[in-house]
Amino acid sequence: MQPSYNINILLVEDNPGDQFLLTELLKSSGFKEGNTSIAQSMKEALDVLEHNTIHIVLLDLTLPDSSGIETFLALEKYVQIVPVVILSGMSDMKIALDAINMGAQDYLLKGDFDEKLLAKTILYSIERSHSLRALKESNEKYDIISKATNDMIWDWDIVTGVVNRSKEGWKKILRVQHEDVSTTQRGWDDRVHPDDREQIANVQQMIMKGGRDFFEIECRVQRDDGTYAYVHDRGFVVRNTDGMPVKLMGATEDITERKEAELMLANSEKRFRALIENSSDGLIIIDASGTTLDISPSAQRILAYTKEQYMAINSFAPVHPIHKEFVSQTLNKLVRVENDSATIEYMYQKGDGTYTWIESTIHNQMHEPVVNAIVINFRDIAERKAVEEELKKLSHIARETNNAVVITDANGRIQWVNEAFTRITEFELHEVMGRKPGECLQGPETSPIAIRYMHIKLSNKRPFACDVINYTKSGQKYWIRIQCQPQLDAHDNLVGYFALTTNITSEKEADTNIKASEEKYRSLFDFNPNSIIIWDPVTFKVLEVNNKAAEEYGYNKEEFLKLTVLDLRAPTDYNRIRALAKAFLENHGLTYTATREHLTKTGEALPMNYVSRSIQYRGKIAILAMGNNMKEKLKLEKALEDERTKKQFEITEAVITAQENERKQIGEELHD
Repeated sequence: MQPSYNINILLVEDNPGDQFLLTELLKSSGFKEGNTSIAQSMKEALDVLEHNTIHIVLLDLTLPDSSGIETFLALEKYVQIVPVVILSGMSDMKIALDAINMGAQDYLLKGDFDEKLLAKTILYSIERSHSLRALKESNEKYDIISKATNDMIWDWDIVTGVVNRSKEGWKKILRVQHEDVSTTQRGWDDRVHPDDREQIANVQQMIMKGGRDFFEIECRVQRDDGTYAYVHDRGFVVRNTDGMPVKLMGATEDITERKEAELMLANSEKRFRALIENSSDGLIIIDASGTTLDISPSAQRILAYTKEQYMAINSFAPVHPIHKEFVSQTLNKLVRVENDSATIEYMYQKGDGTYTWIESTIHNQMHEPVVNAIVINFRDIAERKAVEEELKKLSHIARETNNAVVITDANGRIQWVNEAFTRITEFELHEVMGRKPGECLQGPETSPIAIRYMHIKLSNKRPFACDVINYTKSGQKYWIRIQCQPQLDAHDNLVGYFALTTNITSEKEADTNIKASEEKYRSLFDFNPNSIIIWDPVTFKVLEVNNKAAEEYGYNKEEFLKLTVLDLRAPTDYNRIRALAKAFLENHGLTYTATREHLTKTGEALPMNYVSRSIQYRGKIAILAMGNNMKEKLKLEKALEDERTKKQFEITEAVITAQENERKQIGEELHD
């Protein structure tokens, strides 16, 4: 059962590959994963446990600063609080088992489990740890008051310290062979189990303080043969006129058989409940007419019904119309034979209205008085059916496809390949028959992580897809994309694998060329002598800038990418910018050129001439603006204008002077 809280996991593992695989399995496991902390040494692990709330530890026994059983013992302080699951290799299996004997909850064999087993192990370990702690706490509490029994009658004279006990009761409970019976309380207390002594001391202390006049307690006492008996001690307190206890009288009952039976029953019920609630299979109990008598939680999950909803319908009502007669005939035949059973497959409508394929094993238990019903165990096989259908299609096209097809047995050894396999790998069927694909196709650059990933999937009979480097017979390297499906029989037994592989070498080379091209154009963008800004016409957010723009505006790139283009202009220009953005959104082919005054980081005016056009940037429309700083140009133009004005003034002055001289000369001539 999943806890209501998110599970915080500490993974103690120094191998990066194993770290990657485990974290990926944890992500796909389906339970409420909280924080997953990774420690690569025992020192780091102890630090995480000291400062964080951890619900379970996944522990590799071989670390840089610790190895073997010492790795587990280093966590002894936390084992009683936090459950530990050992991550074991074949070489340290014995050490893993020793660790379990010392308090570890479970172990997992590396490379031999999937996300479901990992999740189940984690949840079971947490639940079992909680149960063990609850049981320990339960054993330290008192039971309710009830009447004393007569198995061993005793009275304790507190004044003299003498305890009188019935001899037969003493011998029966403690299995002693001699006739001597201890007459002191110490003779009894020394036999009490160490874990029970504190609660007895507490009761005795309360009696002495006047806290109670009647008492009862359950504890364990050691017999002469070294075993422990469970006893139920009950009695009352005799006090003097001052209220001080002077005598205790009572009886001790041997409840060993009852306690052991209770423990066995509780454990049995717990195991059965865990099997029912956590099983991937569903369980439904019906009568001969199909009326539902009970439904398990897993069945409710599979069929998407609440218990109340399902109990209100006939169990065979949701059977698909095309299968109703078949299912009805099977049931009618089965109920006529005691203890008969049948396994059938049919489509069934779930509570959400959709149909799924289920495989049911129906048992006739009508003759069993305790059961008196028909028991249906079933599982959802929709995924398997889909795989089977897919395999049929794949088998049909295998001979015609340009992709390589490989069919192996249950051990992964090649049984058949198509002609495309030979064209790609240069291997003929007789050369690879009986060999595993990796033995003849993998090479120096084949990724170890990809190999381990495929191994885990194959070991757990799971479909997978991945890209990997292989080598031809002549040693030529090539990339393939593998799609592999396990082939299962009607009983989910593995019979082989079907793999479809595509040569993606050209695709990978194209990716490499595209990446190189992107890097080239990125360099041209970053080091362009003009300022370049790419911005979003909807949000006005700056999406990208080059080095020149950052330099001219005075921002670093990180600061620039937090701005909008409005931050680069005066408020009086905002409406103009909004109108421009709208125009670009309406006309994707628009090109716009303008010289406007921009603002630097310090608020200084920066005259810029920008040419703007729309582009596709990361899947949406953006505006690319390439600009020149006009500051120096405008300064030069102003200087030229000032020089022109000065020359014009000088020319005007010269003309006026000449005219005045001419008038003066004419006047003098007229005077003469």
